[in-house]
Amino acid sequence: AAYVDVAVTLKTADWFDAAAFPQAVFDAARFAEAAAEKTYTAGGTLKLRDKTVPVTVSFTLEEYSDTKAKAKGYALIKRNDFGVGQGAWAKTDEIKDDVKVEFVLGVVK
Repeated sequence: AAYVDVAVTLKTADWFDAAAFPQAVFDAARFAEAAAEKTYTAGGTLKLRDKTVPVTVSFTLEEYSDTKAKAKGYALIKRNDFGVGQGAWAKTDEIKDDVKVEFVLGVVK
């Protein structure tokens, strides 16, 4: 069997096309406190490749002060909405359309 370097493959034009689209940008439009303590949602848009799609991000504040903040969260997206996985990879029988994107964000003032 041939070895496939997934990190290299995901940067190609069929996937994230990192050369043409080196950044993904989430633009939050609104925040809301969820049911659990220190748990929030942010609604906005996610720009990935050349597509901009409404997305809701859920996160918890693990640390918050006047000088530092740390949030951990996730967003559920459909990769085909963003054109991630084109050609033969657009099919969802082997690689599902639903993707959970997890993140940790640290901010220091």
